[in-house]
Amino acid sequence: MHEINNPLSYVQTNIKYLKTLLESTEDSTIDVEEFKEAVVDSITGLNQISEITKGMKRHLHSSEQVEFDKVNIIEEINTVLLITRNQYKYNANVKFTYDESKENCVDGHSSKLRQVFMNLIINAAHAIADKHKSRLGTIKILLEEKGGL
Repeated sequence: MHEINNPLSYVQTNIKYLKTLLESTEDSTIDVEEFKEAVVDSITGLNQISEITKGMKRHLHSSEQVEFDKVNIIEEINTVLLITRNQYKYNANVKFTYDESKENCVDGHSSKLRQVFMNLIINAAHAIADKHKSRLGTIKILLEEKGGL
């Protein structure tokens, strides 16, 4: 929830600021640059909320999957990184490396693969937090083909 509340909070603050700014224009002029900046910040926040909720929706709705599907590993890892960001952002940077020219799909259950990736990332974040208390560590994710993906 923290990942949604932060962008939501600055969108709300910017909207209140814009309202105040517009209400005060009767007596003065609007600083167009400040106005534009508040709008851009609000749009950025809304986009972040949208991406987070899409990732959560995909994660929740695919848990009932029975048949194997083509699963794009890159999309799944990116979804998990978005969902788990609050778990690692204070103790680790993530370096995700993959070959964009490859298909990067496997047959499997997306929800089960996502759960595995989530566990690995959270465990890595906790291990880094325990070991590197005063500095950021790095979680390295390397996706490469070894005799088939």
